[in-house]
Amino acid sequence: MRAGSLSRVAIIGIGNPMMADDVIGPRLIAELEGSVPGVDLIDMGTGGMQLVHVLAGYDAVIIIDSADMGLSPGESRIFSPDDVVSFKETRAYSLHDWDLMRSIEISRELGEAPDRILILAVQPACLEMREGLSPEIELGVPRYVEDVLVVLAAVRA
Repeated sequence: MRAGSLSRVAIIGIGNPMMADDVIGPRLIAELEGSVPGVDLIDMGTGGMQLVHVLAGYDAVIIIDSADMGLSPGESRIFSPDDVVSFKETRAYSLHDWDLMRSIEISRELGEAPDRILILAVQPACLEMREGLSPEIELGVPRYVEDVLVVLAAVRA
C-alpha cells in the first residue's frame, strides 16, 4: 500500500454452486453486497487460472473458499497463503480443479499478487453434486460474514 493513497481491496469468493458447501465463497459475496463500500466484491465461481491475474492491482485481497482442513463441518480458519502447505494434486488438463495456492504462487512469481492476502476457509460438511449449503454451514453464514468484516478492518488498518 502506498502512503497517502486509497487502498484497493477485493473480497473474492470461490466455489462451485453445483457442489453443495463448495459454494460458500460466492454465497458470502452475495451476503456482503452493499455492505462494504470501496471494496470490490468478486464472485470467481470455480476460480481456476483466472485468479492469477485478478489479484493484480489490489493492495489487499481476502479470499473465501471451502477447504478440507480436517475440522468439524462449519469450522473456519483465517490464514495467509504463507501459512499453508497444499497437498492438492492438480491435473494439467483440468482448470476447474486448479489449486488456489498454486494460483497465488504464480501471481506472486509474475509480480502481480498483493502483499496482503488472507483466506477465510470453511470446512465443508458436504461436497456432493447438489445445490445449496448443508444446514451446519448455513447456520454459520452470519459468523463467516462477521469474520470477513473483521479481517477487512484489519487489512484496511
